[in-house]
Amino acid sequence: MMKSFKKKVAAIILVFTSLALAVPYHEFDQVYAASHINDSKKMNAYDYTSSTELANKLTQIFNGSVGLYSNSSCKSQTKAPLGCSKLNGSNKFYIKNSTTGSTTFGWQCYIYANAVYNTLYNEWVGNASSLKHSNVVIRGGSTFSYRQFVDAGVRVGAYVRTTANKDCSYNRSKAHSFVILGYNEEYVTYIDGNSDGRGLVRANKLSWKELNKGQTTGIGRRICHVVQPTDKYFESLYGSKKASSGSAKADSKTSAAVANDVSANSESSKAETAAVDPEKIKVKYSRVLSYKKNSKVLSGNDVLYLQTELNYLGYKVNANSKYDSNTAKVIKQFQNDKNLTADGITGSKTWNAIENAVSEKKNANNKSASKKFTVKYNANGGENAPANQVMTANKSTALSKNVPTRKGYTFEGWAKSKKAAKADYKAGSKIKVSANITLYAVWKAEALKITQQPEDVKAASGSRVAFKVKATGCNLTYKWYYSKAGSSEWTYWPGHDYASTYATANDSWNEMKVYCEVTDGSGNSVKSDTVTVSVE
Repeated sequence: MMKSFKKKVAAIILVFTSLALAVPYHEFDQVYAASHINDSKKMNAYDYTSSTELANKLTQIFNGSVGLYSNSSCKSQTKAPLGCSKLNGSNKFYIKNSTTGSTTFGWQCYIYANAVYNTLYNEWVGNASSLKHSNVVIRGGSTFSYRQFVDAGVRVGAYVRTTANKDCSYNRSKAHSFVILGYNEEYVTYIDGNSDGRGLVRANKLSWKELNKGQTTGIGRRICHVVQPTDKYFESLYGSKKASSGSAKADSKTSAAVANDVSANSESSKAETAAVDPEKIKVKYSRVLSYKKNSKVLSGNDVLYLQTELNYLGYKVNANSKYDSNTAKVIKQFQNDKNLTADGITGSKTWNAIENAVSEKKNANNKSASKKFTVKYNANGGENAPANQVMTANKSTALSKNVPTRKGYTFEGWAKSKKAAKADYKAGSKIKVSANITLYAVWKAEALKITQQPEDVKAASGSRVAFKVKATGCNLTYKWYYSKAGSSEWTYWPGHDYASTYATANDSWNEMKVYCEVTDGSGNSVKSDTVTVSVE
Protein backbone atom coordinates (compact mmCIF):
# COMPACT_ATOMS: atom_id res chain seq x y z
CA MET A 1 0.00 0.00 0.00
CA MET A 2 2.81 2.43 0.98
CA LYS A 3 4.76 1.61 -2.19
CA SER A 4 1.67 2.30 -4.31
CA PHE A 5 1.16 5.68 -2.56
CA LYS A 6 4.81 6.69 -3.11
CA LYS A 7 4.53 5.85 -6.81
CA LYS A 8 1.44 8.08 -7.17
CA VAL A 9 3.17 10.99 -5.40
CA ALA A 10 6.26 10.58 -7.62
CA ALA A 11 4.06 10.58 -10.73
CA ILE A 12 2.29 13.79 -9.66
CA ILE A 13 5.63 15.52 -8.97
CA LEU A 14 6.92 14.41 -12.37
CA VAL A 15 3.85 15.87 -14.13
CA PHE A 16 4.17 19.24 -12.39
CA THR A 17 7.92 19.35 -13.04
CA SER A 18 7.37 18.66 -16.72
CA LEU A 19 4.76 21.41 -16.93
CA ALA A 20 7.07 23.87 -15.20
CA LEU A 21 9.85 23.14 -17.67
CA ALA A 22 7.52 23.45 -20.63
CA VAL A 23 5.85 26.73 -19.67
CA PRO A 24 7.76 29.71 -21.05
CA TYR A 25 8.52 32.77 -18.94
CA HIS A 26 6.38 35.51 -20.50
CA GLU A 27 7.03 38.65 -18.48
CA PHE A 28 9.03 40.37 -21.24
CA ASP A 29 7.79 38.39 -24.22
CA GLN A 30 7.00 40.61 -27.25
CA VAL A 31 8.27 43.75 -25.48
CA TYR A 32 10.53 45.94 -27.57
CA ALA A 33 13.64 47.39 -25.99
CA ALA A 34 12.43 50.96 -26.57
CA SER A 35 9.34 50.21 -24.45
CA HIS A 36 11.44 48.67 -21.72
CA ILE A 37 13.78 51.66 -21.73
CA ASN A 38 10.91 54.12 -21.49
CA ASP A 39 9.73 52.29 -18.38
CA SER A 40 13.11 52.92 -16.75
CA LYS A 41 13.19 56.71 -16.80
CA LYS A 42 14.57 56.92 -13.29
CA MET A 43 17.57 54.78 -14.12
CA ASN A 44 20.84 56.64 -14.51
CA ALA A 45 23.01 54.00 -16.17
CA TYR A 46 24.93 56.33 -18.47
CA ASP A 47 23.70 56.83 -22.06
CA TYR A 48 20.82 54.38 -21.67
CA THR A 49 17.53 56.10 -22.32
CA SER A 50 18.41 58.38 -25.23
CA SER A 51 20.11 56.12 -27.81
CA THR A 52 17.79 54.88 -30.54
CA GLU A 53 20.60 52.81 -32.05
CA LEU A 54 21.15 51.04 -28.73
CA ALA A 55 17.42 50.46 -28.28
CA ASN A 56 17.24 48.86 -31.75
CA LYS A 57 20.15 46.58 -30.95
CA LEU A 58 18.59 45.59 -27.61
CA THR A 59 15.32 44.83 -29.39
CA GLN A 60 17.19 42.27 -31.48
CA ILE A 61 18.36 40.67 -28.24
CA PHE A 62 14.86 40.77 -26.71
CA ASN A 63 13.59 38.97 -29.81
CA GLY A 64 16.30 36.31 -29.59
CA SER A 65 18.53 37.43 -32.49
CA VAL A 66 21.78 37.20 -30.56
CA GLY A 67 23.84 34.91 -32.79
CA LEU A 68 23.40 31.68 -30.82
CA TYR A 69 24.13 28.49 -32.75
CA SER A 70 23.56 24.84 -31.90
CA ASN A 71 26.70 23.56 -33.68
CA SER A 72 30.35 24.53 -34.06
CA SER A 73 29.96 25.33 -37.77
CA CYS A 74 27.58 28.17 -36.77
CA LYS A 75 25.10 27.40 -39.55
CA SER A 76 21.95 26.64 -37.59
CA GLN A 77 20.93 29.65 -35.48
CA THR A 78 18.97 29.12 -32.26
CA LYS A 79 16.33 31.74 -31.55
CA ALA A 80 16.02 32.42 -27.81
CA PRO A 81 13.81 35.47 -27.12
CA LEU A 82 13.37 36.78 -23.59
CA GLY A 83 10.80 34.72 -21.75
CA CYS A 84 11.37 31.46 -23.59
CA SER A 85 12.64 28.11 -22.32
CA LYS A 86 14.77 27.43 -25.40
CA LEU A 87 18.01 27.17 -23.42
CA ASN A 88 17.24 24.27 -21.13
CA GLY A 89 18.68 20.89 -20.25
CA SER A 90 22.45 20.55 -20.64
CA ASN A 91 22.71 22.01 -24.15
CA LYS A 92 25.93 23.65 -25.28
CA PHE A 93 25.68 26.64 -27.60
CA TYR A 94 28.09 28.53 -29.83
CA ILE A 95 28.56 32.18 -30.78
CA LYS A 96 30.33 33.65 -33.76
CA ASN A 97 32.22 36.91 -33.58
CA SER A 98 30.85 39.20 -36.27
CA THR A 99 34.22 40.96 -36.61
CA THR A 100 36.69 38.07 -36.71
CA GLY A 101 34.39 35.18 -37.60
CA SER A 102 35.92 33.01 -34.85
CA THR A 103 33.69 30.94 -32.56
CA THR A 104 33.44 30.02 -28.90
CA PHE A 105 31.04 27.85 -26.91
CA GLY A 106 29.75 27.19 -23.41
CA TRP A 107 26.74 26.48 -21.20
CA GLN A 108 23.55 28.51 -20.88
CA CYS A 109 24.21 31.63 -18.78
CA TYR A 110 27.85 31.98 -19.86
CA ILE A 111 27.26 31.66 -23.57
CA TYR A 112 24.06 33.71 -23.57
CA ALA A 113 25.70 36.65 -21.75
CA ASN A 114 28.68 36.43 -24.12
CA ALA A 115 26.33 36.35 -27.11
CA VAL A 116 24.48 39.45 -25.87
CA TYR A 117 27.76 41.31 -25.34
CA ASN A 118 28.99 40.21 -28.77
CA THR A 119 25.74 41.36 -30.37
CA LEU A 120 26.06 44.81 -28.77
CA TYR A 121 29.80 45.37 -29.28
CA ASN A 122 31.23 42.81 -31.76
CA GLU A 123 33.38 41.36 -28.97
CA TRP A 124 32.94 38.55 -26.49
CA VAL A 125 34.23 38.06 -22.98
CA GLY A 126 35.28 34.43 -23.36
CA ASN A 127 38.80 33.07 -22.95
CA ALA A 128 39.62 33.57 -26.62
CA SER A 129 38.85 37.29 -26.67
CA SER A 130 41.31 40.17 -26.51
CA LEU A 131 38.59 42.67 -25.58
CA LYS A 132 40.65 45.38 -27.24
CA HIS A 133 37.71 47.80 -27.21
CA SER A 134 36.66 47.13 -23.62
CA ASN A 135 37.69 47.71 -20.03
CA VAL A 136 37.27 45.79 -16.77
CA VAL A 137 35.54 48.43 -14.62
CA ILE A 138 35.03 46.29 -11.49
CA ARG A 139 37.31 43.43 -10.44
CA GLY A 140 36.62 41.28 -7.40
CA GLY A 141 34.37 41.84 -4.41
CA SER A 142 31.70 40.08 -2.40
CA THR A 143 28.66 42.31 -3.02
CA PHE A 144 27.09 44.61 -5.60
CA SER A 145 25.98 48.12 -4.65
CA TYR A 146 24.59 51.23 -6.34
CA ARG A 147 27.54 53.35 -5.18
CA GLN A 148 30.00 50.79 -6.51
CA PHE A 149 28.30 50.85 -9.93
CA VAL A 150 28.16 54.65 -9.97
CA ASP A 151 31.82 55.03 -9.02
CA ALA A 152 32.85 52.56 -11.73
CA GLY A 153 30.60 54.20 -14.35
CA VAL A 154 28.76 50.95 -15.11
CA ARG A 155 26.31 51.41 -17.99
CA VAL A 156 23.82 49.45 -20.05
CA GLY A 157 25.35 46.42 -21.73
CA ALA A 158 28.01 45.77 -19.08
CA TYR A 159 28.87 42.07 -18.75
CA VAL A 160 28.97 40.71 -15.18
CA ARG A 161 30.76 37.51 -14.15
CA THR A 162 30.36 36.02 -10.66
CA THR A 163 32.28 33.11 -9.17
CA ALA A 164 32.47 31.05 -5.98
CA ASN A 165 36.18 31.42 -5.19
CA LYS A 166 37.45 34.03 -2.71
CA ASP A 167 40.48 34.79 -4.88
CA CYS A 168 38.06 35.68 -7.72
CA SER A 169 39.17 32.77 -9.89
CA TYR A 170 36.51 30.89 -11.81
CA ASN A 171 34.53 28.10 -10.22
CA ARG A 172 32.56 26.78 -13.16
CA SER A 173 30.16 24.79 -11.00
CA LYS A 174 28.73 27.92 -9.34
CA ALA A 175 29.73 30.83 -11.59
CA HIS A 176 27.07 32.92 -13.34
CA SER A 177 27.07 35.54 -16.12
CA PHE A 178 24.57 38.25 -17.00
CA VAL A 179 24.34 41.63 -18.77
CA ILE A 180 23.19 44.89 -17.14
CA LEU A 181 20.17 46.66 -18.66
CA GLY A 182 20.01 49.52 -16.16
CA TYR A 183 20.03 50.44 -12.48
CA ASN A 184 19.20 53.11 -9.93
CA GLU A 185 19.42 53.42 -6.16
CA GLU A 186 16.60 50.94 -5.65
CA TYR A 187 16.99 48.17 -8.20
CA VAL A 188 18.89 46.60 -11.10
CA THR A 189 17.56 45.07 -14.31
CA TYR A 190 19.63 42.57 -16.23
CA ILE A 191 19.44 39.83 -18.88
CA ASP A 192 20.46 36.33 -17.93
CA GLY A 193 19.90 32.72 -18.84
CA ASN A 194 19.54 29.58 -16.74
CA SER A 195 19.28 31.57 -13.51
CA ASP A 196 17.12 28.89 -11.90
CA GLY A 197 18.45 25.79 -13.68
CA ARG A 198 15.55 25.71 -16.15
CA GLY A 199 17.46 27.43 -18.97
CA LEU A 200 15.05 30.39 -19.15
CA VAL A 201 16.22 33.58 -20.86
CA ARG A 202 14.76 36.60 -19.13
CA ALA A 203 15.14 40.17 -17.93
CA ASN A 204 15.27 40.25 -14.12
CA LYS A 205 14.43 43.26 -11.97
CA LEU A 206 15.80 42.96 -8.44
CA SER A 207 16.67 45.18 -5.50
CA TRP A 208 20.38 45.39 -4.66
CA LYS A 209 19.73 43.19 -1.63
CA GLU A 210 17.93 40.62 -3.77
CA LEU A 211 20.70 40.75 -6.39
CA ASN A 212 23.35 39.98 -3.77
CA LYS A 213 21.22 37.28 -2.18
CA GLY A 214 20.66 35.60 -5.54
CA GLN A 215 24.06 36.11 -7.19
CA THR A 216 26.84 36.53 -4.59
CA THR A 217 26.54 36.42 -0.80
CA GLY A 218 23.37 34.37 -0.77
CA ILE A 219 24.99 31.39 -2.50
CA GLY A 220 28.66 31.83 -1.69
CA ARG A 221 29.69 33.57 -4.90
CA ARG A 222 31.93 36.60 -5.36
CA ILE A 223 32.21 39.16 -8.15
CA CYS A 224 34.90 38.18 -10.63
CA HIS A 225 34.64 41.19 -12.95
CA VAL A 226 32.38 43.65 -14.74
CA VAL A 227 33.39 44.41 -18.36
CA GLN A 228 32.10 47.11 -20.68
CA PRO A 229 33.30 48.90 -23.86
CA THR A 230 35.42 52.02 -23.64
CA ASP A 231 33.62 55.37 -23.99
CA LYS A 232 35.23 55.94 -27.36
CA TYR A 233 34.16 52.59 -28.77
CA PHE A 234 30.66 52.82 -27.29
CA GLU A 235 30.16 56.23 -28.89
CA SER A 236 31.45 54.98 -32.24
CA LEU A 237 28.62 52.41 -32.17
CA TYR A 238 25.77 54.35 -30.55
CA GLY A 239 26.65 58.02 -30.87
CA SER A 240 27.69 60.58 -28.29
CA LYS A 241 24.29 61.38 -26.83
CA LYS A 242 23.85 62.54 -23.27
CA ALA A 243 21.78 60.56 -20.80
CA SER A 244 18.22 61.86 -20.49
CA SER A 245 17.11 59.82 -17.53
CA GLY A 246 16.12 62.91 -15.54
CA SER A 247 17.65 61.38 -12.44
CA ALA A 248 17.81 63.80 -9.54
CA LYS A 249 21.16 62.37 -8.49
CA ALA A 250 24.02 62.40 -10.98
CA ASP A 251 27.49 61.33 -9.91
CA SER A 252 30.73 63.12 -10.84
CA LYS A 253 31.85 60.32 -13.14
CA THR A 254 28.61 60.53 -15.11
CA SER A 255 28.98 64.31 -15.30
CA ALA A 256 32.49 63.97 -16.66
CA ALA A 257 31.30 61.39 -19.16
CA VAL A 258 28.56 63.73 -20.38
CA ALA A 259 31.13 66.47 -20.78
CA ASN A 260 33.23 64.09 -22.87
CA ASP A 261 30.21 63.44 -25.07
CA VAL A 262 30.26 67.04 -26.18
CA SER A 263 34.02 67.00 -26.78
CA ALA A 264 34.92 68.44 -23.41
CA ASN A 265 38.35 68.31 -21.85
CA SER A 266 38.62 64.73 -20.64
CA GLU A 267 41.13 65.49 -17.87
CA SER A 268 39.31 65.22 -14.55
CA SER A 269 39.86 64.03 -11.00
CA LYS A 270 37.76 62.75 -8.15
CA ALA A 271 37.60 66.23 -6.71
CA GLU A 272 36.46 68.17 -9.77
CA THR A 273 34.91 67.78 -13.19
CA ALA A 274 37.10 69.13 -16.00
CA ALA A 275 36.03 72.36 -17.66
CA VAL A 276 34.69 72.18 -21.18
CA ASP A 277 37.32 73.40 -23.65
CA PRO A 278 35.92 76.66 -25.19
CA GLU A 279 37.71 75.86 -28.45
CA LYS A 280 35.82 72.59 -28.81
CA ILE A 281 32.36 73.68 -27.72
CA LYS A 282 31.09 76.52 -29.87
CA VAL A 283 27.83 77.06 -27.96
CA LYS A 284 28.69 79.51 -25.20
CA TYR A 285 26.61 82.07 -23.36
CA SER A 286 24.08 83.56 -25.75
CA ARG A 287 21.04 84.17 -23.54
CA VAL A 288 20.06 84.95 -19.98
CA LEU A 289 19.64 81.68 -18.06
CA SER A 290 17.20 81.46 -15.18
CA TYR A 291 15.01 79.02 -13.29
CA LYS A 292 11.39 79.50 -12.27
CA LYS A 293 9.38 76.93 -10.39
CA ASN A 294 6.56 75.33 -12.41
CA SER A 295 7.99 76.83 -15.61
CA LYS A 296 9.72 75.12 -18.50
CA VAL A 297 13.34 74.33 -17.62
CA LEU A 298 15.90 75.86 -20.00
CA SER A 299 18.27 73.32 -21.51
CA GLY A 300 21.07 73.09 -24.06
CA ASN A 301 24.82 73.01 -24.56
CA ASP A 302 25.22 76.52 -23.15
CA VAL A 303 23.77 75.21 -19.86
CA LEU A 304 26.10 72.19 -19.97
CA TYR A 305 29.04 74.50 -20.60
CA LEU A 306 28.07 76.61 -17.60
CA GLN A 307 27.63 73.57 -15.35
CA THR A 308 30.99 72.03 -16.22
CA GLU A 309 32.74 75.37 -15.64
CA LEU A 310 31.14 75.54 -12.19
CA ASN A 311 32.27 72.00 -11.42
CA TYR A 312 35.80 72.89 -12.47
CA LEU A 313 35.72 75.76 -9.97
CA GLY A 314 34.73 73.33 -7.21
CA TYR A 315 30.98 73.97 -7.08
CA LYS A 316 28.98 70.75 -7.13
CA VAL A 317 26.27 70.80 -9.76
CA ASN A 318 24.65 68.08 -11.90
CA ALA A 319 26.00 68.43 -15.45
CA ASN A 320 22.68 67.46 -17.03
CA SER A 321 22.28 70.33 -19.57
CA LYS A 322 19.22 71.59 -17.62
CA TYR A 323 19.06 74.94 -15.81
CA ASP A 324 17.18 73.38 -12.88
CA SER A 325 16.74 74.45 -9.25
CA ASN A 326 20.05 72.86 -8.27
CA THR A 327 21.92 74.87 -10.93
CA ALA A 328 20.21 78.12 -9.88
CA LYS A 329 21.14 77.41 -6.24
CA VAL A 330 24.81 76.86 -7.14
CA ILE A 331 24.82 80.07 -9.21
CA LYS A 332 23.61 81.93 -6.11
CA GLN A 333 26.53 80.46 -4.14
CA PHE A 334 28.97 81.63 -6.81
CA GLN A 335 27.38 85.08 -6.94
CA ASN A 336 27.66 85.45 -3.16
CA ASP A 337 31.34 84.45 -3.29
CA LYS A 338 32.01 87.09 -5.98
CA ASN A 339 29.91 89.85 -4.34
CA LEU A 340 27.37 89.80 -7.18
CA THR A 341 23.61 90.03 -6.84
CA ALA A 342 22.61 86.55 -5.67
CA ASP A 343 19.50 86.03 -7.80
CA GLY A 344 20.38 82.68 -9.39
CA ILE A 345 20.19 84.21 -12.87
CA THR A 346 23.16 83.90 -15.22
CA GLY A 347 23.49 87.15 -17.12
CA SER A 348 26.55 88.76 -18.69
CA LYS A 349 28.13 89.84 -15.36
CA THR A 350 27.81 86.38 -13.83
CA TRP A 351 29.00 84.72 -17.01
CA ASN A 352 32.08 86.96 -17.27
CA ALA A 353 32.89 86.34 -13.59
CA ILE A 354 32.78 82.57 -14.17
CA GLU A 355 35.00 82.84 -17.26
CA ASN A 356 37.52 84.99 -15.38
CA ALA A 357 37.59 82.58 -12.42
CA VAL A 358 38.20 79.60 -14.72
CA SER A 359 40.97 81.46 -16.54
CA GLU A 360 42.68 82.34 -13.24
CA LYS A 361 42.51 78.75 -12.03
CA LYS A 362 43.92 77.40 -15.30
CA ASN A 363 46.80 79.88 -15.17
CA ALA A 364 47.54 78.91 -11.56
CA ASN A 365 47.48 75.21 -12.46
CA ASN A 366 49.77 75.76 -15.44
CA LYS A 367 52.19 77.76 -13.32
CA SER A 368 52.22 75.07 -10.64
CA ALA A 369 52.68 72.32 -13.23
CA SER A 370 55.89 73.93 -14.54
CA LYS A 371 57.63 73.76 -11.15
CA LYS A 372 60.29 71.12 -10.42
CA PHE A 373 60.94 69.48 -7.08
CA THR A 374 63.61 67.09 -5.80
CA VAL A 375 63.11 63.72 -4.17
CA LYS A 376 66.06 62.76 -1.97
CA TYR A 377 66.64 59.15 -0.89
CA ASN A 378 68.11 58.45 2.57
CA ALA A 379 69.41 54.88 3.11
CA ASN A 380 68.57 55.28 6.84
CA GLY A 381 71.44 53.14 8.16
CA GLY A 382 72.02 51.31 4.91
CA GLU A 383 74.19 51.96 1.87
CA ASN A 384 73.84 52.61 -1.87
CA ALA A 385 70.79 54.89 -1.77
CA PRO A 386 69.49 55.94 -5.23
CA ALA A 387 70.55 59.30 -6.63
CA ASN A 388 68.34 62.35 -6.11
CA GLN A 389 65.39 62.50 -8.49
CA VAL A 390 63.86 65.65 -10.05
CA MET A 391 60.08 65.54 -10.65
CA THR A 392 57.55 67.89 -12.24
CA ALA A 393 55.03 69.23 -9.73
CA ASN A 394 51.79 67.26 -9.38
CA LYS A 395 52.73 64.86 -12.18
CA SER A 396 52.55 61.16 -11.41
CA THR A 397 56.16 59.92 -11.62
CA ALA A 398 57.73 56.58 -10.73
CA LEU A 399 60.24 56.42 -7.89
CA SER A 400 63.65 54.87 -8.58
CA LYS A 401 63.64 51.08 -8.83
CA ASN A 402 67.14 50.93 -7.32
CA VAL A 403 67.15 49.90 -3.66
CA PRO A 404 69.73 50.42 -0.88
CA THR A 405 71.43 47.57 1.01
CA ARG A 406 72.00 46.88 4.71
CA LYS A 407 73.60 43.81 6.17
CA GLY A 408 71.21 41.78 8.27
CA TYR A 409 68.12 43.65 7.05
CA THR A 410 65.54 43.39 4.27
CA PHE A 411 64.47 46.57 2.42
CA GLU A 412 60.71 47.14 2.85
CA GLY A 413 60.26 50.39 0.89
CA TRP A 414 60.33 54.17 1.38
CA ALA A 415 58.66 56.32 4.05
CA LYS A 416 58.23 60.04 4.60
CA SER A 417 59.33 59.65 8.24
CA LYS A 418 62.78 58.49 9.34
CA LYS A 419 61.32 56.45 12.21
CA ALA A 420 58.49 54.86 10.23
CA ALA A 421 57.96 51.15 10.89
CA LYS A 422 55.91 50.73 7.71
CA ALA A 423 56.74 51.89 4.18
CA ASP A 424 54.59 54.48 2.41
CA TYR A 425 55.83 53.51 -1.07
CA LYS A 426 57.45 50.53 -2.75
CA ALA A 427 60.46 51.03 -5.04
CA GLY A 428 59.15 52.05 -8.47
CA SER A 429 55.76 53.27 -7.14
CA LYS A 430 54.27 56.38 -8.73
CA ILE A 431 53.89 59.51 -6.60
CA LYS A 432 53.00 63.20 -7.05
CA VAL A 433 55.05 65.91 -5.35
CA SER A 434 54.30 69.56 -4.61
CA ALA A 435 57.48 70.30 -2.61
CA ASN A 436 60.99 68.95 -2.08
CA ILE A 437 60.85 65.76 -0.01
CA THR A 438 63.20 63.20 1.55
CA LEU A 439 62.23 59.54 1.58
CA TYR A 440 63.77 57.22 4.17
CA ALA A 441 64.46 53.53 3.73
CA VAL A 442 62.36 51.23 5.91
CA TRP A 443 64.19 48.12 7.09
CA LYS A 444 63.09 44.84 8.59
CA ALA A 445 65.65 42.92 10.63
CA GLU A 446 66.33 39.45 9.31
CA ALA A 447 65.58 36.60 11.69
CA LEU A 448 68.58 35.03 13.45
CA LYS A 449 69.26 31.77 11.68
CA ILE A 450 72.33 29.69 10.82
CA THR A 451 72.32 29.11 7.08
CA GLN A 452 75.64 27.22 6.73
CA GLN A 453 76.92 24.84 9.41
CA PRO A 454 80.66 24.23 10.13
CA GLU A 455 82.10 20.96 8.85
CA ASP A 456 84.31 18.22 10.38
CA VAL A 457 88.05 18.86 9.93
CA LYS A 458 90.77 16.37 8.97
CA ALA A 459 94.31 17.75 9.04
CA ALA A 460 97.97 16.92 9.61
CA SER A 461 99.67 18.20 12.74
CA GLY A 462 101.13 21.62 12.06
CA SER A 463 98.80 22.45 9.18
CA ARG A 464 96.44 25.45 9.03
CA VAL A 465 92.74 24.64 9.33
CA ALA A 466 89.52 26.72 9.01
CA PHE A 467 86.19 26.72 10.85
CA LYS A 468 83.30 28.53 9.07
CA VAL A 469 79.69 29.35 9.84
CA LYS A 470 77.13 31.57 8.05
CA ALA A 471 74.01 33.16 9.59
CA THR A 472 71.32 35.76 8.94
CA GLY A 473 70.37 38.49 11.38
CA CYS A 474 71.53 41.96 12.33
CA ASN A 475 74.58 43.06 14.34
CA LEU A 476 75.84 39.50 14.66
CA THR A 477 78.71 38.41 16.96
CA TYR A 478 80.46 35.02 16.92
CA LYS A 479 82.07 32.97 19.71
CA TRP A 480 83.76 29.58 19.17
CA TYR A 481 83.98 26.92 21.87
CA TYR A 482 85.99 23.67 22.06
CA SER A 483 86.10 20.50 24.14
CA LYS A 484 89.18 18.25 23.93
CA ALA A 485 88.98 14.49 23.68
CA GLY A 486 87.83 12.85 26.89
CA SER A 487 86.55 16.13 28.41
CA SER A 488 82.91 17.06 29.05
CA GLU A 489 83.67 20.76 29.56
CA TRP A 490 83.45 23.45 26.88
CA THR A 491 86.00 26.24 26.79
CA TYR A 492 85.65 29.64 25.11
CA TRP A 493 88.26 29.99 22.34
CA PRO A 494 89.53 33.60 22.59
CA GLY A 495 90.79 35.40 19.51
CA HIS A 496 88.43 33.53 17.18
CA ASP A 497 85.34 35.81 17.29
CA TYR A 498 84.65 35.67 13.57
CA ALA A 499 82.30 33.81 11.22
CA SER A 500 85.40 32.28 9.63
CA THR A 501 88.38 31.59 11.85
CA TYR A 502 91.76 29.88 11.30
CA ALA A 503 94.26 28.04 13.54
CA THR A 504 97.23 25.61 13.37
CA ALA A 505 96.41 22.02 14.29
CA ASN A 506 98.53 19.97 16.74
CA ASP A 507 98.43 16.44 18.10
CA SER A 508 96.38 17.45 21.19
CA TRP A 509 93.49 18.43 18.90
CA ASN A 510 92.72 14.89 17.81
CA GLU A 511 89.06 14.07 18.56
CA MET A 512 88.46 17.67 19.74
CA LYS A 513 84.87 18.97 19.44
CA VAL A 514 84.07 22.53 18.21
CA TYR A 515 80.89 24.67 17.83
CA CYS A 516 80.03 28.35 17.29
CA GLU A 517 77.50 30.46 19.18
CA VAL A 518 75.97 33.32 17.10
CA THR A 519 74.26 36.25 18.86
CA ASP A 520 72.28 39.12 17.25
CA GLY A 521 71.94 42.75 18.36
CA SER A 522 68.82 41.94 20.41
CA GLY A 523 70.66 39.34 22.50
CA ASN A 524 69.14 36.29 20.81
CA SER A 525 71.58 33.38 20.45
CA VAL A 526 71.76 30.20 18.40
CA LYS A 527 74.36 27.37 18.45
CA SER A 528 75.81 25.70 15.39
CA ASP A 529 76.23 21.97 14.92
CA THR A 530 79.16 20.38 16.78
CA VAL A 531 82.01 19.21 14.55
CA THR A 532 84.99 16.91 15.17
CA VAL A 533 88.69 17.57 14.47
CA SER A 534 90.84 14.58 13.40
CA VAL A 535 94.64 15.04 13.42
CA GLU A 536 96.72 12.47 11.52
